[in-house]
Amino acid sequence: DYLYIPLGGSKCSLVRRHANLLITMVLGGLWHGASWHFVVWGAFHGTGLILCHSYDHWLKNSSSAVTGFLRQLHSTATGGVLSMLLTFVFVLVGWVFFRAETMAEALSVLHGMFAPQVVTSGVLAEVLAQHPIVPALLAYLLYRLVYDYGAAVIKGLPAVAAQFCTPRVPARVVVYLAFFVMTMALAPSSASPFIYFAF
Repeated sequence: DYLYIPLGGSKCSLVRRHANLLITMVLGGLWHGASWHFVVWGAFHGTGLILCHSYDHWLKNSSSAVTGFLRQLHSTATGGVLSMLLTFVFVLVGWVFFRAETMAEALSVLHGMFAPQVVTSGVLAEVLAQHPIVPALLAYLLYRLVYDYGAAVIKGLPAVAAQFCTPRVPARVVVYLAFFVMTMALAPSSASPFIYFAF
């Protein structure tokens, strides 16, 4: 209302709209604090909005085989899940810059998030050892996937064996439960204050 619209909003050329988005988000970052990590946070989200608008414009105005495939992908549940995951990861990275006290701290956190040694640190193995329900759920999920793709084979079994092989719990429920258990296992032991209490 007070910045993006007076700058012209989206009622202007594509380049101007992109500039308006970037200016608005950078100043939104500065509004939170006069520090480089807030500027980067604003510029990061402004760039994300520009990329999102550019991608949408490209999909709508291009008739290539690639855009046709992408439009079809976006109309499926798989495309929706991929879009949500990409958005989640993008915003998650952006919040690192918002929460950090300095740029050095933000870069250190990002290094910890994406460095290869995190994968082999043993944290996941420790969680799995302390919460055996997780590998059990994942094992059931694998079984469910095998069942779903091998239903024809199972139907060919004798009636008693086929009934024994039929899963009773939907795979989606198992996935949700596994994610819930993992989230609770990895959650910090102490409560974190609401981030906007700092402003």
